[in-house]
Amino acid sequence: FIKGCVMETGVGGEDVHSVFYSGGVVGSILSGALLTGGFVGSLYLWRDPEIAKLPRDHPSVIQRRIVSVTAVSVLSTLYLFMLSKDKSFITVFEWMGIRFDGLILASIIPLLLTAVLFLGPLALLYFDPPSWVSPQHFTPVLLESLQDLTWWRNYIVGPLSEEWVFRSCMIPLLICGGIPWGYVVFLSPLYFGVAHLHHIIQHLHKQGRELRQAWLEALFQLFYTTVFGLYSAFLFLRTGHIVAPFLAHAFCNYMGFPQVDEIPDHPHKNLIIAAFIGGMIGFAVLLFPATTPSVYNSLFMH
Repeated sequence: FIKGCVMETGVGGEDVHSVFYSGGVVGSILSGALLTGGFVGSLYLWRDPEIAKLPRDHPSVIQRRIVSVTAVSVLSTLYLFMLSKDKSFITVFEWMGIRFDGLILASIIPLLLTAVLFLGPLALLYFDPPSWVSPQHFTPVLLESLQDLTWWRNYIVGPLSEEWVFRSCMIPLLICGGIPWGYVVFLSPLYFGVAHLHHIIQHLHKQGRELRQAWLEALFQLFYTTVFGLYSAFLFLRTGHIVAPFLAHAFCNYMGFPQVDEIPDHPHKNLIIAAFIGGMIGFAVLLFPATTPSVYNSLFMH
């Protein structure tokens, strides 16, 4: 996997080093820790004791956290500009994955690739479709969702802010520190996974979990968020677009963890099992061809 990332790396490394100052390996790792600490810490800046007792899905909690992650996203961007040699907004934003070249393909192909991985869960949805699929329910459900803060957090603000801080802002700094692309794909997800460990506070104090159960749930979340972070960093580097991991992130949030417990008693069990297996095989086969850097004119890989 590392070989596949590194072998297609070319002059992009020289370009990115000409845009940002290098703090060395230690400096880039500390920058990653700073961005991670800022992102997580911002969620707990609100010291209202009444708010602290509320569940994470309460509108007041969501509103405050949206303000927090928006502020951190802006500050992370300013931090990256502070470390940039080239003060051109256009140049820096291009290295952060905001550019028009290859945008349409980066919005479609990686999302379809992610859907292939979820072929099994999509088969479950096909046989047991949600209410919004029907024409008479689609518009009312959409309008209701657009007024729901939980929907905005789960599918817009959450994915966008996390991808912006942990991919757009962090990855250029890690690369400029002299860390090879292939290792960045594995290092940056560790920050992303650790950033989710704070949920143990919710498990312990707000949901009343026992310490052992809370840690098991937190460690499981650390595992799957790190795995997704690996895929997300891979998409960002291979496409050079933030839209690719953002849409994949929002899609994965909607799909959730596969409900494999529904398969044994499902009337279409064999078809669903075949879809799960076919999806994983198809994803493995298509992973590199569907993310060929030259298709998207990635600035990181040539």
